[in-house]
Amino acid sequence: MWILDLQDRHAIDGAALLPAAEIDRRNGNNAGNFAFRYALTQRFFPQAQAGTFALLNDLVAPDTAVLMACSNWIGLSPEHEQANQERFESLQSSRVRTVPFGLGCQLPADTRFEALGPWTQRFLAQLAGSSPSMSVRDEQTAAILEQMGYRQAVVTGCPSNFIHPAPDLGARLAQRLQVLLDEGAGWADLALCMTEYSGGYTFSADLFRRQYQLIKAHAATYVVQDFPLLAFLLRETAELPVEYSLHHFPGMEAGIATLARHLRRAGVYFSAFDDWLLHMRRFDLCLGMRLHGNMAALQSGTPALVLTHDERTAQLCETMSLPHLPAPDWLDLPADDPGPLLRHMLPALSRYDARRRELAGRMAQHLQACGLDTPPALADLLPVPAPESAP
Repeated sequence: MWILDLQDRHAIDGAALLPAAEIDRRNGNNAGNFAFRYALTQRFFPQAQAGTFALLNDLVAPDTAVLMACSNWIGLSPEHEQANQERFESLQSSRVRTVPFGLGCQLPADTRFEALGPWTQRFLAQLAGSSPSMSVRDEQTAAILEQMGYRQAVVTGCPSNFIHPAPDLGARLAQRLQVLLDEGAGWADLALCMTEYSGGYTFSADLFRRQYQLIKAHAATYVVQDFPLLAFLLRETAELPVEYSLHHFPGMEAGIATLARHLRRAGVYFSAFDDWLLHMRRFDLCLGMRLHGNMAALQSGTPALVLTHDERTAQLCETMSLPHLPAPDWLDLPADDPGPLLRHMLPALSRYDARRRELAGRMAQHLQACGLDTPPALADLLPVPAPESAP
């Protein structure tokens, strides 16, 4: 069994001696990629051999099952189109059995398949032709494939949702929140972690201002996932990246030196997902705009809230019953009291375990359709069969 993946599946060997740009290249330009791949290669199929599309025909015999961590492969950008051309050309001459996992879109909610570039459409057609079943992460992706005439999509959510082994994870997370609520915990009482903000949205600057207040006042940790701030944290440059220039945050009462000092103190980065999971266990709460950054917290057993920035991310959270809130709505909540935020998270967590069991069952069906056994880490999360009635 093979998996087409990055050189470093969920950890970068020798990262301590590498420049930030090389670390960024080897994690696929976002450290969040490790969450997805950790689930497939550490929890589900640790025996799978890793290869790349470029080496596919040299390494893999015909009719071999080839696992694919698909993530955000469907998009409209030139980068998506180029990558899908390369994937198409690599698969065109092979006769392997492809097993896609978590195929997802980076598309506006109302996009139809006709808007996709020609290479992306060809690649999806090719993938559908060699895959008896296709794990997709949300209904939007399934709808795109159905518009193209392919009906073997199975909505499974993201594989990273199955990392934690406890079937009652949602109940455990809800219990931890309820303890905080019963104690009347304020921000100063919480060991707080936040994921790196994403720029480019009308609310981005206001959201980071709120995060920065928590960093300053309550020593919150700030998990970095992207290259620009990583280069700063590793002291390869003394300048903050443009995403953190003060002209993005009018009225913020800090000089650039003060902002830089706080980000150096608060910022952390992980080159291995095991270390990321382990570190997240120490917190009471994680929140922010990064889905996989928050997933790292949830799968470590720490309550987390995704501040959604678009309908696509909100739909993915709904698919998995992850606690989430539109980012602008967080700004409308009281800044001095975490109570309303914690209460908002409880309903999603009350549904999480049942939804996770359902998605695990779908993932098992997907694997069976592709001729693969259900790995023990997934089988432990499946619904318990009802006992047979006595004759």
